[in-house]
Amino acid sequence: HDALPISEAQRAKLALMGVNTQVVEVQSNGKTLYRVQTRSMDSKHANQVRETLQQNGVNSIPRKQ
Repeated sequence: HDALPISEAQRAKLALMGVNTQVVEVQSNGKTLYRVQTRSMDSKHANQVRETLQQNGVNSIPRKQ
């Protein structure tokens, strides 16, 4: 998202689902963006979180560390 309040609202929504996230500020093409992301986790936990997100209509993009 390009607005911090939208990202914070998404973080709060995910918290209500039991998904612990953080908002991270990044720069992309000279623009400030805010990513809502989880911390590193093993693949079993990552699959459980991905399933929870899918069941609640939340799109996610897995990243390898």
